[in-house]
Amino acid sequence: MKTIGSSQEPKVIEELVNKGKEYIQNYQGRQVLNFSDTKSVFHAVFNAVSSHKEVGTERLLGAIFNDIGFNKIEDSLFKYLVFSRLIQPVSKLKTTEYLFLYKEIEISSQQIYRYLDRLHSRLQRRIEVHICISFVAYKIHRELDRQLKEKKAKISANKAIEIAKTIYSITAKLPDGTEIEHLLVTNPRQKQLMNIFPENFG
Repeated sequence: MKTIGSSQEPKVIEELVNKGKEYIQNYQGRQVLNFSDTKSVFHAVFNAVSSHKEVGTERLLGAIFNDIGFNKIEDSLFKYLVFSRLIQPVSKLKTTEYLFLYKEIEISSQQIYRYLDRLHSRLQRRIEVHICISFVAYKIHRELDRQLKEKKAKISANKAIEIAKTIYSITAKLPDGTEIEHLLVTNPRQKQLMNIFPENFG
């Protein structure tokens, strides 16, 4: 709490009120929004948003992926293929949809097959690559399950992944050019998951 001053004189009180308003407007660069025109405020806020994306799976599974040591494979596509195996364990077509919708990566199923071929030497068979990705996905799933049990959480690994898929962030560009990111927590299940793994969502 900040005290600007005090007085019993009406003129001095008016000056102090004006100083207080000025202080509030300038305090640590915070801006006062005029809520008298709701439509303008709505447009101003949403025009400032430069992007939004799903971040829950990255924060939940990414930490486990790194803890296990798979981050030593310096290839983000490998990580996203593993995550897609956990989130949507289906066809390459669904994998391309996942990458586009959730990670803003545009890639065709043919490009994924070519990537898998490059991942291992030409002497290795493609099935070994699929086994490798499936193993890493399984390992992350088991580690998530272990951590949930260790934390005495009352949700399964599958449920945690389902909830994580619903956590998004928005990035807004401020007038001074800086960008701020904010997690969108819209329901109690998301809050529960974030409380179980505060280190991942902090």
